[in-house]
Amino acid sequence: MSTISNLIPAYIAPSSRFHGCYDVVTYEKSRGVNGLYTAFSQKRIPCANIASARTVKREINAGTYDQPTETNETPKLSAEQLGGCLTGGLGYTPAVTWLATGRTEQVTNWATARQLKRNYPAQPEQVFASVLA
Repeated sequence: MSTISNLIPAYIAPSSRFHGCYDVVTYEKSRGVNGLYTAFSQKRIPCANIASARTVKREINAGTYDQPTETNETPKLSAEQLGGCLTGGLGYTPAVTWLATGRTEQVTNWATARQLKRNYPAQPEQVFASVLA
């Protein structure tokens, strides 16, 4: 497990990926051979705004920063989501219709409706019947 170094203080840099966002740049020990040398690798922690970047930087430099743990758990899908959806159902208003329940849900715009349709595609009848069982 790598630890964030207190030898080199963290600093804030503008994000190269998102306008108006910031990265906290810090260094962590990456390797060393029998204590002959110590190497550091750069780590960038993305932050949504300058206030959160300042808080993360302060915590790293104080040694109190708790690194978020990544979970590999996939969220559980409801029967409605497993059954899939189709776009439309409220005339010209952007909406999706869930096949398992027949419920029509209004969404913000048609791009959101198409994204839901891609994320939860309509299932064949055999899979659809097992979802309802």
